[in-house]
Amino acid sequence: MLEPRETTVVVNPAARSGRVGRGWGTLEPQLRDALGEVDFRVSEGAGDAAEQARRAVLEGRRTILSLGGDGTHNEVVNGIMAAEPAAGEITLGILPSGTGCDFARMLNLPRSPVAAARALRGAPVGPLDLGRVRIESVEPPEVRYFVNVATFGMSGLIGALVKESSSALGGTLSYYLAAVRGLLRYRPARVRLVADGEVLGEFEINTVALGNAQYFGGGMRIAPEADLADGWLDGTILEQRSFWRMLSLTSSIYRGRHTGREFVHTFRARSLEARLLGEVPVCLDLDGEAWGVLPATFEVVPGALRLLGARRG
Repeated sequence: MLEPRETTVVVNPAARSGRVGRGWGTLEPQLRDALGEVDFRVSEGAGDAAEQARRAVLEGRRTILSLGGDGTHNEVVNGIMAAEPAAGEITLGILPSGTGCDFARMLNLPRSPVAAARALRGAPVGPLDLGRVRIESVEPPEVRYFVNVATFGMSGLIGALVKESSSALGGTLSYYLAAVRGLLRYRPARVRLVADGEVLGEFEINTVALGNAQYFGGGMRIAPEADLADGWLDGTILEQRSFWRMLSLTSSIYRGRHTGREFVHTFRARSLEARLLGEVPVCLDLDGEAWGVLPATFEVVPGALRLLGARRG
């Protein structure tokens, strides 16, 4: 259960195309009424949500709520982990206010931050795994965490196209239209994948996804069996095929019915090594945010945090 005196809410005023910031004078008292006398910290730009979360943990706050979209939640999680808490010491909560809100789908949370706050006030708490990525294309290698889904391949291009579009279209339509545009532009790359020390193979990929949760891309159920606290990452490999075959697959992914096709492969792993074969760069996307290129190593961190409003499976 949420204890207001131990809780910090990290707010992204740029969420929902700036509507959170513009309406903060009305939103703050509503949230305080729902949550109690919590500590609000409004981020001031890119990366500041992570810094605000890190400081809150170091100051003794044990529950951190993230108000924004999936990118904000990613920043907050990385800020928490930068403070080096013990496993399960810090509780994360989500107040969704973004374009895709894919992590909130996993939790069955209302899309209104105020409604979500009311739902979380007496919600149960459970363990939460994180994914950790070692990005080896930079020196020294950089380590980042993800809470929802990590992908590489065409997904990075789609994310960039979504950011260029109007959020007024809504998450699902924005991502679908971006997927169509991305299929026309994408140059497939060949990668070698090794899961838990065993070679999965070499693939000409469209997208590879590693799910701690099930949804990405505005509601695509890319990892339909993923569980937030089972100690595994659920992998999906989409091999590149023709424009029309990939487009038809997109609608199946929204329903979680894409598995079983001959060019779709699924696996579960605690770690994955991804190496580039060839010269076409492969972009990484962590919780909907572009973050470097291959090569990279992914691993699960079981029970890294606790989750307010936990839902298994």
